[in-house]
Amino acid sequence: MDTLSWTKINKLNKNIKFVASTKSFRGKLYRLQIFCPLAVALRRDNCSDDEIHDFVRYKKSTANRSRLLYLDQADSYQIINLRDNLKGIKFRVEGPLISVYFDTSSEVNSFITKIKSPFRNRIKEICGPINEKHAEDLKNNKIVKKSKIDYKYKLIFKDGLYKLETLKQICNYLDQAGAHFPPWRAKMIDEHAFEQKYIYGKYCYINNLDCLTFVDLIKPGAIKKYHELVTLEN
Repeated sequence: MDTLSWTKINKLNKNIKFVASTKSFRGKLYRLQIFCPLAVALRRDNCSDDEIHDFVRYKKSTANRSRLLYLDQADSYQIINLRDNLKGIKFRVEGPLISVYFDTSSEVNSFITKIKSPFRNRIKEICGPINEKHAEDLKNNKIVKKSKIDYKYKLIFKDGLYKLETLKQICNYLDQAGAHFPPWRAKMIDEHAFEQKYIYGKYCYINNLDCLTFVDLIKPGAIKKYHELVTLEN
């Protein structure tokens, strides 16, 4: 993030943490995280102020006591303030946090200045590139590691149902090609598993993309995508 923008943001809330990002966010370079319980109300199109006030009151009055840790901090006026400034901006609600995505640091700065002062202390974190090289790598869909690793690419498996025998063939072939699997690999092809297995969020690391052709012959589309791995340069 350029110094000028960061200086302005720091004046608005000196407790905001800046984190160097390892990947882009839904095609955007920056992610702003804000503490906002019941931000799920923002998923409802064209909610009026009254509807948001009623939604928050209802959720607070009917919530299980074990969930009041966050709900008692929900503020309908904060949700309304965000609603008014999120038009046309990508965001995602994750529990008590809302993640908002931007292309540039100036967009981040502009958005933060629109957050009313009582709620600026709820901004928790900004994640983004630390320099132009870092930003360029993220734009090119590379994964940026903070320390050097021994592999050049991360292969992402397509989520879905696989025959156990097909999974074994893919994993055995990638093993021979020098791939590195996280610990889930052994469990994934367990001899006692069902004949078919649903996989989700699985990946491995490799140095040569020539293997993709043969994996595609075993099961077309098994590799959903891949990312080049690079090291963060300060």
